[in-house]
Amino acid sequence: MDLFLNTSFIIPLIIGTDTTRRARDFFSSFSGTSAVSMSVYEESFFVGLRIIAEDEFGITGTAKL
Repeated sequence: MDLFLNTSFIIPLIIGTDTTRRARDFFSSFSGTSAVSMSVYEESFFVGLRIIAEDEFGITGTAKL
């Protein structure tokens, strides 16, 4: 089986969220191939940046970022 990864799955893999454990357990036990599009990488980077900016620096909102 093939798996297409999206932002809502990638973010918990790299940033600790309430679904991190389940995402990591599933991904580590998955035996098929996975694919990601470039737009998902870009979106994941931006969403991750926003999460880190809010948690670490209190920056909220895209305009302030």
